[in-house]
Amino acid sequence: MSTTPLGPTGLILGKAVAVLAVIAVQLIVLGTAWHRARLEPRSGRSSLDAACRGGGAAAFTALGLLIAERCARKQLALTNVAWVVMGAAYGSVFPLSHDGLGAALLLIPSASLGELLRAASISGELAVIPLLILA
Repeated sequence: MSTTPLGPTGLILGKAVAVLAVIAVQLIVLGTAWHRARLEPRSGRSSLDAACRGGGAAAFTALGLLIAERCARKQLALTNVAWVVMGAAYGSVFPLSHDGLGAALLLIPSASLGELLRAASISGELAVIPLLILA
């Protein structure tokens, strides 16, 4: 933080704006893909899906800022690798089994976010337990 004139508040606001910009681009790309594939979102699900995405983005942005504040550069690089592994292996990208080890992995925040988004976009329901884990 010593190399920026923004100060702590400006730095956090700048990162928040950057995250919102990335989410906006993702939604534009997904919306364009849905439109080109001639798919129509089911009513009620898109607003729940957007709320879940916003809450997930807020939770993981706060966690990322906390980790970045506490870690040195080398530790931060390892943490970024861990984020990628968590996203791919722990339920954000691919759904987990709800039996055995898969049930235990559902307690990881990335898996909870995956379950929350799948429930919102597929069945239009709010999954309470994953929401509580993210909170």
